[in-house]
Amino acid sequence: NTGINRTTTWSLSLLARSSGKKQIPPLCIGSDCSNPVAIEVLPAGQVSTSASSGSELLLEVSAETEKLWVQSQLLYHVRLLTRHNFMQASLTEPEPSGVEAVVQKLGEDRNYETERDGLRYRVIERTYAIFPQQSGLLTIPPIRFAAQIAEGRSRSFDPFNQRTRQLRKRSQEITIEVHPAEDLQGRSWLPTTELRLEDDWQQPPQLTVGEPATRTITLRAFGLPSAQLPGLTVELPDGVRSYPDQPSRQDQFNESGVIGILQQKLALVPTRPGRLHMPEIKVDWWDLQSKSWRQTLLPALEIEVLPAADQPAAVVNPPAEEPKAAQVVEAPHT
Repeated sequence: NTGINRTTTWSLSLLARSSGKKQIPPLCIGSDCSNPVAIEVLPAGQVSTSASSGSELLLEVSAETEKLWVQSQLLYHVRLLTRHNFMQASLTEPEPSGVEAVVQKLGEDRNYETERDGLRYRVIERTYAIFPQQSGLLTIPPIRFAAQIAEGRSRSFDPFNQRTRQLRKRSQEITIEVHPAEDLQGRSWLPTTELRLEDDWQQPPQLTVGEPATRTITLRAFGLPSAQLPGLTVELPDGVRSYPDQPSRQDQFNESGVIGILQQKLALVPTRPGRLHMPEIKVDWWDLQSKSWRQTLLPALEIEVLPAADQPAAVVNPPAEEPKAAQVVEAPHT
């Protein structure tokens, strides 16, 4: 009633460097010492039998691939399953080692609920796209999670007097072999599941001598960032001047990973009337599903060029045709 009590609390976080039976030694202040604490440290990823049936926190990682090639996409999923509300929490990022790699987080975290062994868990799922830049052994070390949770009920409305408990979890390590590029023979290395070429001139326009017209060609690669896409080579016939813009690059993200988009705009000015033959455009790429080279092409175009405005000529517009889709053909084996 007239006395003053002071309390000092030390919170020490311990991280075991190896598995096995350990002992936390006494902590002493002056002549007062705590009792030693005996603990058992399990190997990474292993859960004790007593806790496995009702674990309060699970940390899972997985990698979606059967075979990984250099510069191809590896989807790495991190799932945190919990039955608690956290006061403070932190989750480390994947830091691949062994070979140089680019890591890209895909979108926002997903939140949903699931059931395990009859228990309801709240799930936070995070997905990364990892692109190894060299062949060799790619190692993704364990992801570490740490959080504070409230323990028991507070005896007062003062949140500063609430007792807390530290939760820590560590995932398993993943190692994957990265294979080198195969049989390039002068081709650009584009390992992807699908590659598309799109052309806004697939319904051929009508051009006029001296008047510029813009042609837009778009390259989409699924599972490749746009920085990895090569510039497009567009061959032009005599009778056309070309003024290409710098290619624009953009990355989109969905559940399947990265979609790299390269868009090339060309301002074309015809210099003589008549028919123009625009050659086909083709791109070679490595199909990750069939594990073979394939080729996507835009078919050639035949375009009518009218005389300049000071030399009018009667023109009958041809009937509209259905747009032609880019064709995918198998590259011949050599």
